[in-house]
Amino acid sequence: MKKNFVFIMLVVSLVFNAVEAFGQTTLSGTYTSDNKSNITFTGKNFILVVESNNNSKFGVFSSLPRKGTFSISGSSLTLNISTYDDDPIIEKWTIINANTLKDNRNIVYVKEGTSSNTTSQPAAPPANSRDFEMNGTTLVKYKGNATNVTIPSGVTAIGEKAFYDNTTITVVTIPSSVTSIGNQAFRFCYRLVSITIPSSVTSIGESAFDSCTDITNITIPASVKIIGNKAFHDCRSLTSITVDTQNNAYSSTEGVLFNKNKTILIQYPSGKKETSYTIPASVTTIGENSFSWNSYITNITILSSVTTIKDNAFASCRDLANITVDTQNSAYSSMEGVLFNKNKTVLILYPKSKQGTNYTIPSSVTSIMNEAFIGNTKITSVTLPSGVTSIGKLAFAFCDKITSITIPSNVTSIADEAFSHCASLTRIIIPSSVTSLGYQAFSYCDSLASITIPSSVTSVGDLAFFGCDNLKTVTLSRKAKIGKDAFPSSAKITYSD
Repeated sequence: MKKNFVFIMLVVSLVFNAVEAFGQTTLSGTYTSDNKSNITFTGKNFILVVESNNNSKFGVFSSLPRKGTFSISGSSLTLNISTYDDDPIIEKWTIINANTLKDNRNIVYVKEGTSSNTTSQPAAPPANSRDFEMNGTTLVKYKGNATNVTIPSGVTAIGEKAFYDNTTITVVTIPSSVTSIGNQAFRFCYRLVSITIPSSVTSIGESAFDSCTDITNITIPASVKIIGNKAFHDCRSLTSITVDTQNNAYSSTEGVLFNKNKTILIQYPSGKKETSYTIPASVTTIGENSFSWNSYITNITILSSVTTIKDNAFASCRDLANITVDTQNSAYSSMEGVLFNKNKTVLILYPKSKQGTNYTIPSSVTSIMNEAFIGNTKITSVTLPSGVTSIGKLAFAFCDKITSITIPSNVTSIADEAFSHCASLTRIIIPSSVTSLGYQAFSYCDSLASITIPSSVTSVGDLAFFGCDNLKTVTLSRKAKIGKDAFPSSAKITYSD
């Protein structure tokens, strides 16, 4: 039997008759697929909703059926489903507590041969042993589509990407035999809302729960000795991380994750809703991506103790408007809510939601860090001082209201994606000091109509002006090495030599 189903949804209606278990009442109604992910059986006394998601088994169907019938006899629900290729599928389910059938999703069903105490919401089919791909006692891959998964007892390790990109699971039960959770083990499990880490676990890998956007809280047991980078990154509903006080490696305060002695701030939960936060006085290091994707915080205060701020510490903080650094801090400083190094030669971060449309970078600045202005949707004009020699990757990317930019004459290269997706950018002046344009340096600058690249430029990176659909004329030297798809095919290239 073929297992590749076609998931094009058709609105289908058919009249059915059914016999209500325990009540023997004849029911009639319609069976409808809604072109999305739901199938609704509407009866006289109940509604049964079955959800499906692409190729996942969600509810009672292997896929949303092209056509099919069902019947209820006693406590047995039998599905006769046809696939696109008309291969028949017959699945039998047992209805539990059928006397609870009422008028809103109150039919309860489980796979034949199992039982359930649930009496309200429909339950998805449970995982079975064939769903788990094993290598010794390591769970290599979960291949099923159940929503509630219990990992078999005896498994000692959840392998790298074991549940990666599984969009059906909502609850996972980990047995006490498990000691490690691998890198990206549950990454992109968008629907995962509940997971309990047992006291047997000693290590949680890099990005283990990255982008599990429905998880609301995590408890770290005393046994955990290692938590990898970005383990809880971009968990946008996560409001609190709690660490057992007996843990010797990690700690938590007010739902924020630290190392044991609170010198390193590891993770400020993405869903934590406070608008202001002061870094504790014990902290010397603000970790990589530690605040990233928090959409609530507007003000951050950095005390004098902080000596290191890792890359992307405040990335994608949509509402962040102001960063204040204690004047006694020896490594960092702030001016008008903008973060700099101590002597203001490096501009580290211009907050996404900082008010004002025009900004003049202080004359002391020589370097603009990676992603310094990324995603700011308010600023329309930035003036760069003549002393700037370096503009980092993605420095002004997605600043969709900036209309013009003049690059200072001391800059020698334009980094990858430095001005990518600046949709309103109509004018760029590139000085003769520049020798190279990076990968996608000006890609998707939709308003750019012409560009003159000086003869000093010997290298134009791949996709440098890709997606600049209105770019009509390009002037550059024949000596320049032009990367793949550097310019749109519609642009006219004129050589300056």
